Amino acid sequence: MLLHWPGKEEALQLAHSPARGVLVDERGAPVLAGAGLSGPGAARFPAHVFVEGDNLDALKLLKPVLSGRVRMIYIDPPYNTGQGFVYADRQSDAEWLSMMYPRLVLARELLHGEGAIFVSIDDHEVHYLRVIMDEIFGRECFRNCIVVGRGIKSVQAQFASVAALANGHEYVLVYARDAGARFPNLRVPRETRRPGTWNNHWRGTDRPTMRYPLFGITPERGQWRWSRERSLAAAANYERMLQELGVGPEQVTQEQIDAWYLKERRRGRRVDLLRLSSQGKPEHYVPPADTRLASTLWTDLTAKGSRELARLLGPGIFDNPKPVALIRRMLQWVTRPDAGDIVLDFFAGSCTTAQAVLEQNAADGGNRRCIVVQRAEPTPPGSPARREGYDTIAAIGRARIRRVQERLGSREPWRMYRVVEAAGEGEG
Repeated sequence: MLLHWPGKEEALQLAHSPARGVLVDERGAPVLAGAGLSGPGAARFPAHVFVEGDNLDALKLLKPVLSGRVRMIYIDPPYNTGQGFVYADRQSDAEWLSMMYPRLVLARELLHGEGAIFVSIDDHEVHYLRVIMDEIFGRECFRNCIVVGRGIKSVQAQFASVAALANGHEYVLVYARDAGARFPNLRVPRETRRPGTWNNHWRGTDRPTMRYPLFGITPERGQWRWSRERSLAAAANYERMLQELGVGPEQVTQEQIDAWYLKERRRGRRVDLLRLSSQGKPEHYVPPADTRLASTLWTDLTAKGSRELARLLGPGIFDNPKPVALIRRMLQWVTRPDAGDIVLDFFAGSCTTAQAVLEQNAADGGNRRCIVVQRAEPTPPGSPARREGYDTIAAIGRARIRRVQERLGSREPWRMYRVVEAAGEGEG
């Protein structure tokens, strides 16, 4: 299904028209030279990049360098709720769509074949966003609509009746660059550790080579789950465990088994366990688990982005920043720690994505590179941000990056660029 609105053709043309500005460094010198960033080692992106300026121009200017190279894109665009983009009728949807469309077209061109884009959105535009992303990326590239909890500022208690319930969630749409892209399993923390369990060692898959005597039992059909060598070693491990615990198979408890296993793990040993169940069937041990496979419900992530930013820069500096843990979970899922993966956020805001990349690199020794783009949008006069000396949203982002690096003791280099008018005067 295609979505049509007034201005769609112009929006598509805008995606492919030349940039109106140029990219310059902190000294005002152009940083684009032909097809790539100037300077030695530019093709490897040895540093993180902060671009101040219009994100559409920035995407066009970075395209020669980034095309097909970005492993992950995360954006938190305006939600078109009447704040920021102030519209009041059907034309509001058209203008919002015309703003998003060319940027998403360029985003797809920048993504690596195994890359993915994550877009935060709420109920106001999720339906339209899904349709245009189906068109741009391909419906077959849609992967998930993730549900994320949000802070609820409920004022409904003072009224006897309400028009609707308070909204306690929003969404993250996930699209792959290519239909064949695959991502590793994502595991997330459990609230409490799941105790160890035991599973039937027989399965119905019919492999005669996996049928051998085990505890005096040879299956006539199906197979044992492990090879003969692994199964016999696991049975021997179980006997060793009983001897070390000084108990028999009838007396040993699950708590004792789990504690023994975890002690072995702390010693750097990975052991299998196999026993004969009380029903006389071989069963293998499934260890305790601190994690679980993730689903599309990410409501375990608390909405604490404002508190995180307040600890760095002070209260009230930026409205509704995303929690760092949200972007870190995305990084853990689709990026690789040691491959120099590029992460892009072209609606950077207060630079939560930059903080997430720096923290994840610090946590797993990674060398991911972050590119963030933020327009020099003025902060409101008299706002906490303005009182603290942050005249623009871009200034908030730069300050956040500095504070995070100071806290982490990080020496990861950053390059600061700006988009300026082609004539060299003013900002793009």
